[in-house]
Amino acid sequence: MNIEIANRLVELRKKSGLSQEELAAKLGLSRQAVSKWERAEASPDTDNLICLAKLYGVSLDDLLNTDDSVEEIVAQQPAFEEKPAGYRRSGRFEVRSQCEEGEIVIVKEDDEDDDDSRFTDYIATINGQKTHVERTDDCFVVEPLKAKKRNDVYKTVNAIVSSICVFGSLTAYVVCGCLLSDKIPHVWSSWWVFFMSVVMASGIMEFMRTKRIATLAAFFVGASVATFILLGFYLDAWMYAWPVFLSIPLVGGVGGNIDKLTHEWRTKGFYKVPLN
Repeated sequence: MNIEIANRLVELRKKSGLSQEELAAKLGLSRQAVSKWERAEASPDTDNLICLAKLYGVSLDDLLNTDDSVEEIVAQQPAFEEKPAGYRRSGRFEVRSQCEEGEIVIVKEDDEDDDDSRFTDYIATINGQKTHVERTDDCFVVEPLKAKKRNDVYKTVNAIVSSICVFGSLTAYVVCGCLLSDKIPHVWSSWWVFFMSVVMASGIMEFMRTKRIATLAAFFVGASVATFILLGFYLDAWMYAWPVFLSIPLVGGVGGNIDKLTHEWRTKGFYKVPLN
């Protein structure tokens, strides 16, 4: 794509108050696809150009207008070399920066045939040790090694807690079923909700690790299922207990928005590496 048009796409998106993720969601694409357009590494197809013009409130002529000649436009297109069938073209770039813990190297393996990737394809290392990296509109947010070590501890504790919950739930279910089945109805059919403690504990541990409210949705999944089953069996409230499930999208949606607003606070102390 022509670099002048790519810069115009960036300008129009920012004027519209959209992030790359939000624009990609509106178009039903990945953020990587939008990013490639704005770096002049790929071009939107006709349908996407029409959608962009409508979203930004401009005509296609305004969107695609350029003073470059045909020769200049062609010269800016990525070179294409015919390869044998089954061969996938790929490129690679690196971003290097310094931090108090050493040199940060951010690498992206750029597969031109994989615009719809749903996964983070950036890898960051600090002095050779891999750590988490998040791509934002204007920079890479790199997790410090001390934060990575803390997260590794949380992951280990999470695995231990989950194992304890699995063993404890199984033990409680079998013991209660054997001892109380004659005294309390529906023990075997309803008290399997003990196993929801695994999901709930995992949600709490993930919240403690990431400080993201949206991760508590996992806790509310387990709590909602357990509440619904118990209310249904013991109070015959099947028709009225289902609203407990509304807590899941509520926490996920509201929590996601709060997480966006608190992103700067949650990444305080992280290293911000400008995009190249």
